[in-house]
Amino acid sequence: MRYFHEKKLSTELGIHANARPGRYVEQASFDLRLSRDQTVLSIDPVFSGLFSRGRPSQFILGWIDGDYYETITFPPSDKMSLNATGLDVQLFRILGGLIPPGGSLMVSYSLFSRESEIHKETNQELVRGYPPVLTPLGFLLFQAGCGMGFKDWYFPEGGREGPPKLQGFKPVSSKVAKEKAGSMIQDLQRFTEVQSDKDEVTLKCKRRADSVIKQLLDMR
Repeated sequence: MRYFHEKKLSTELGIHANARPGRYVEQASFDLRLSRDQTVLSIDPVFSGLFSRGRPSQFILGWIDGDYYETITFPPSDKMSLNATGLDVQLFRILGGLIPPGGSLMVSYSLFSRESEIHKETNQELVRGYPPVLTPLGFLLFQAGCGMGFKDWYFPEGGREGPPKLQGFKPVSSKVAKEKAGSMIQDLQRFTEVQSDKDEVTLKCKRRADSVIKQLLDMR
């Protein structure tokens, strides 16, 4: 996928994409690995998914549906956490650049393998009924520009959707984004006022709320 060519997470870490044709002509399956100093590839992918350009003639907008792996390994056994380095936000901003206005980015929060704390925390906070944007994966979807509306695919419909996932939508216009920002700010302020600091999970959500509110205020 040419889009990822020369995209970087940092001065040292680039992105290597491997794509294959999907089931439909507008789709492509892809894996993203990280490259260190343009020479050493990570052993395992940091993201694997399906990309669709959509079908505008049928009012189907573009989307990505995939799995995010927060910890990767460079040979021979050098592990790196994207969350610990803060590079996860940059990765999701790059992914979000593929999504057109009105499109969506979907990420699984329950994996069959390589599940990490980010997936477990997202599941835990969704079960508690916390706002999706304040979960670890929801926060990353927001940073990707796909966090002004959410759908929790807790019970996949049919048989092709895979594991439970969180779907974040990109607003169709800046006007809609500004309108949505106002209601989101009210909801998040209400959350921070009502929720007591009962445990570390809630404290993390309240810290994310402060960050999201600040960014939403900048949109208005």
